Amino acid sequence: MRAIEKKENITFGFCNASKKLVDISALLRAAKAHCLQGLGVCMQLEDLIQNLRLMSGDTTAGQSSDKAVTPDEFMNCKKAHEVQAMSEVVASLAKYCRVKQVIDVGSGKGYLCSYLSMRFNLQVFGIDSSSTNTHGAQERNRKLKKFSKAYQKPNKATRKQTLDSEDESIQHSRNFENSDVIRNFITEKKGNL
Repeated sequence: MRAIEKKENITFGFCNASKKLVDISALLRAAKAHCLQGLGVCMQLEDLIQNLRLMSGDTTAGQSSDKAVTPDEFMNCKKAHEVQAMSEVVASLAKYCRVKQVIDVGSGKGYLCSYLSMRFNLQVFGIDSSSTNTHGAQERNRKLKKFSKAYQKPNKATRKQTLDSEDESIQHSRNFENSDVIRNFITEKKGNL
């Protein structure tokens, strides 16, 4: 009977009366049960994207895209990986929610904005409080538009590609040229909101 009373006075390994740790294994069990994985709210990136694709009726769920454009121009490898991973999630959510406009709050230099616009034909509004970041984003988009292979209009060599890939390339270029990505980077100074 004494052992049961002792257990009832312990919460997550801590004594209710003294507030001292008395049962480390109970604390570890409680910590594991209350971590994100233990609560069942975390999932692998691939599982999230596959589930979003399935819910939106995408028949290619689980298949990798051969047409994926690697966002490696004008950014380092780490940033390119982050942009590619995040853009897949955002694009899948946008498709599931049936939206074509996305707001990127804290957009920084606009890496994600320009990639979402180019790769997934989304209209992206980048908002950042730093005028330095906004200027950097505008300059980067100017360079991308001028020099990036992904943004170039098709030439004779490109026309030799299959009709589908040519149409897709032209569409990406037009969407970028006509999008509001560059002119919609908003800089708000504190107090002007």
